[in-house]
Amino acid sequence: MHRRATWAWLAAAIGMGCSPPGDDTRPEDRAIAMFRGGPTHTGVYDTPAVAAPPEVLWTFATGGPVLSSPAVANGRVYIGSDDGALYAIDAGSGLEIWRSQTGGAVRSSPAVAHGRVYFGSYDGKFRALDAESGDRVWEVRTTGERRWRARGLDGMQPTDETHDDPWDFFLSSPAVVDDVVYFGTGEGVLYSIDARSGDVRWTFETLDTVHSSPAVSDGVVYVGNMESRLYAISADDGSEIWRYQAGTDSVTFNQHGLQSSPVVYGGRVYIGGRDGGLHAVDAATGERVWKFDTRMSWVLGSAAVHEGRLFLGTSDTNMLRAIDPVTGEELFGTSLSTFVYSSPAIAGGVLYVGTGAGVLFALDPATGDVLWRFRTEASRTDASGVLNPDGTFDYAVMFGDEYTVEN
Repeated sequence: MHRRATWAWLAAAIGMGCSPPGDDTRPEDRAIAMFRGGPTHTGVYDTPAVAAPPEVLWTFATGGPVLSSPAVANGRVYIGSDDGALYAIDAGSGLEIWRSQTGGAVRSSPAVAHGRVYFGSYDGKFRALDAESGDRVWEVRTTGERRWRARGLDGMQPTDETHDDPWDFFLSSPAVVDDVVYFGTGEGVLYSIDARSGDVRWTFETLDTVHSSPAVSDGVVYVGNMESRLYAISADDGSEIWRYQAGTDSVTFNQHGLQSSPVVYGGRVYIGGRDGGLHAVDAATGERVWKFDTRMSWVLGSAAVHEGRLFLGTSDTNMLRAIDPVTGEELFGTSLSTFVYSSPAIAGGVLYVGTGAGVLFALDPATGDVLWRFRTEASRTDASGVLNPDGTFDYAVMFGDEYTVEN
């Protein structure tokens, strides 16, 4: 596989609780930014919409693919890369302010709070950096990182061999609540760490990989793992409150696992699964309320919820779907041509979502109509030759070689 430099594009300035450049408040009083906009992961951001088709303001090249989502705070963009670095970039100019090198790919999305940046990497360490300087404040060596793996996964050969999952892209991204950081690891452990000191408060062991990002609400931490379980855990002492079992597949493990992150809204927890659906679970009891059927199509991104509608993307069916959060009934569906693994975001009454073909869509959340689309230069160039002229995937090229993590 050819290794290419991957670009972080600022095509639309969608902030995450940004403070203006030059803000002179104390770092500990400044904006908080984290994955999905906050600890409940609703995906809603308090910032104006980008209503017109955007123009590229700047591009910033890292040394590897960028699978981390940016956190934007205090006029800076913080983002990780597979080159093993966490970057701080000036939001106005696109110039590098600092970078911090780790020993592995940075595939968690950073959280910014207390004047610090929190994130994990493939080297099995979780770090806190000074947001201004990039200096290391503390680091914790976790139980370790790895891709999810299973015997005979997806029909890979040899069928009796345990294979790493090619589609396990992301690491668990931290949630910061009340001076505590929560995140999961590839070895199946959920961590609660004092955000100031780096001391481990408690750990909770599950039986499989936790690359789902925890959501926190009313003293409870919710997180999924790859044994298809959603856990509710006491934020105070790490004790289990309940667990919910989603669909499993013990043959090829294709329809198996909760890789996406939970959303807490209206007394329910919503989480997408590889079992072909979005699950609505009672937040107090862990009982299923409903399951929306995506026709065996994975839901890897986290859902967004706004003004009585849930929005989620699907993989093989290439859809952006809107669902009634109370009944689980579909309100509309919009085809986006290729896999949707990113998590929808809502700002200023506009819905944004990216696709695996390198296209960013802006949609009307009331109708699903496409307002505009932006296609990256790498998508237009298509150096790997995986796209058809209409922007859909050429599956013969994508799956023409032996089915392995590398290919």
